Formats: sequence, C-alpha cells, structure tokens
Amino acid sequence: PWVFSLNREWRLYHDSPVPEDGFFLRFEVRPEQGQHMEALNWYFHSLYSQGGVLRMHWGPTFVAVEVETDAYTWAPLPAPARASLLGSFAFDTRDPTTGGPMEVTIEVLEKDGRLTGRWGRFPIALVPAGPAEFMIGFLRQGELFDVAPEMTLRILTAGGVSSGAELRWEGEVFGVGEKVP
Repeated sequence: PWVFSLNREWRLYHDSPVPEDGFFLRFEVRPEQGQHMEALNWYFHSLYSQGGVLRMHWGPTFVAVEVETDAYTWAPLPAPARASLLGSFAFDTRDPTTGGPMEVTIEVLEKDGRLTGRWGRFPIALVPAGPAEFMIGFLRQGELFDVAPEMTLRILTAGGVSSGAELRWEGEVFGVGEKVP
C-alpha cells in the first residue's frame, strides 16, 4: 500500500521539500490500474448525497479516496417557535437556475417536533439554517436523505405568527410568498 498524506503547506512547488510538522492527515491507500491519463488529474469518480469517491490519477495508476461529509441534522424546534412558523405560502416567481416561471405553494407543517412541509405535492423537511430560515431537505420514506443548502425558505413573522415567506438562492431573495389559507 501507499500512504496518502495531506499537508497544511499546500502552495509548495511539486519538488519543494515538505515541512514534516505540516502533515495533518495520513492513511494507507491501494493503487489501482485504469485507463492511461497523460497529466496528473484529481476528479470525483462518483458522487452521492453526503460524499463521493475522489481519484488521483496519473498514467495508468489511480488512487481512490472515499470522502464523506457530516450528516445534516434535522433538529426539533421548541413548540412556541414551531407554532409561529406554520402556514401555506404562495410564490409566483422565476426559477433562479433556469430563469423560467416558478409557481408553487409551500406548506409548512410540524411532525414530531420538527418542521416538515410540502413543496407543491412533494414532502420536504425544513432543516434549520438560521433564525426562521430553513434549508430545503429531501425525504425518502419519511427520512431526511439530502439537503439543498443553496436554497432556503425564510419565514416572515408579525405578532408571533407567520405573515409571508422568502425563497432565497445562495443568500439572495428570488421570491416573496404571500400567506394563503
């Protein structure tokens, strides 16, 4: 096996001496053989909701490294906080990724102390991202399996009850929703 090592000094030229005290991660890897690549390449060979397989590939030899991220937590909220956020919000806006029309009603519900909802007819989880702001989580058989951190729903309140909502893409508001019965 080879040893995969990561060093804090990442700006060094490829043949510069590497400071021994800068290594913060070392583990064994097994080189494998594949198609020939003329130049050194780093790429994700496969991706899944909370990680992927990163490959370092040069010539016919590659090393695969499994990379995982921490799971998102879908924390319960105190009952008074949940109660002030419930409601249905109608949006008539433009999709931030395509520019096309986006008309959707998002319903905010509660289940087992957590905020859930419906994006149109699809069930979603509302994963806390800040005060009254939630990342859109995707459910599979009632369990959280992925989150879209780039899109959030911010619920606007007045007098302790929800009064409207904002859809945000990478922190920028792209839609304002009216509360509907």
